Amino acid sequence: GLDNGFVEPQVREHVRATQATDQQAASNLLEWLRMLVEHGELVEPLLPFLWRGVALRQQDYAAAVRMLCESAVLIELRRGGREGRWVMPTRLSAAPPPELAGQWPAQPPEGV
Repeated sequence: GLDNGFVEPQVREHVRATQATDQQAASNLLEWLRMLVEHGELVEPLLPFLWRGVALRQQDYAAAVRMLCESAVLIELRRGGREGRWVMPTRLSAAPPPELAGQWPAQPPEGV
């Protein structure tokens, strides 16, 4: 699981550094991190925190995510929302998101 004692100070520092005015910003980041660690689900608002230590500009995030999808590191999930959502197959829990069923069958096709 997520080690809040380790992660929470980093999240709070990131929120301070980015001057987020949303009172829920730290709580949201912690919840999104928990979803990534425990279920393999990644949401777009988490990207700036995850990539805070790399020389990647925010306008380049889409290209980086596309590369990760093309490499099967991430699989894009489709939901009605506007922000991006992906799943990381290597971090999938025993109960993957239902949207994944059509993109990643539970059983491989016969002959594979």
